[in-house]
Amino acid sequence: MKITSQDYGSSILLFIKGSTPAEAYGKYLSFYNWNATSSEPSYVADHIISCWTTKEKLQKYFLNKAADDMIVNGTAQFRGKKGGFADIIKDKAAKDYAAIETETYRSMNSSFSEHILGTIIAEKPDDDFKSSVLSFAFANK
Repeated sequence: MKITSQDYGSSILLFIKGSTPAEAYGKYLSFYNWNATSSEPSYVADHIISCWTTKEKLQKYFLNKAADDMIVNGTAQFRGKKGGFADIIKDKAAKDYAAIETETYRSMNSSFSEHILGTIIAEKPDDDFKSSVLSFAFANK
């Protein structure tokens, strides 16, 4: 599983690449179910899905996932301790967020259309610069 992002200021475009289409869609569903994205999945390729999010939503996603993983894996040693495992999940969430690769540009449209316009011929030749300035300066208004 590989997650790549493109930062557009207030929004982030995520590319989720899985080894299978089901793996990529499963990770998208994780983002969607944990409220990290509200956009529909856009299939860029067979194993790549893109979706929109924000920095805040993405950071909160990683924090919630780290807390969920910690709870599922047992938290008995943290019971009764001030702060519990908060520092551990904050560190893990920060590392997971920092591990996302960034790209500056990725083409979303791989189709190519060629248009032939033919030969363009002017109806009358252009004036030279001196003639165009004189005609503009002394034009009747």
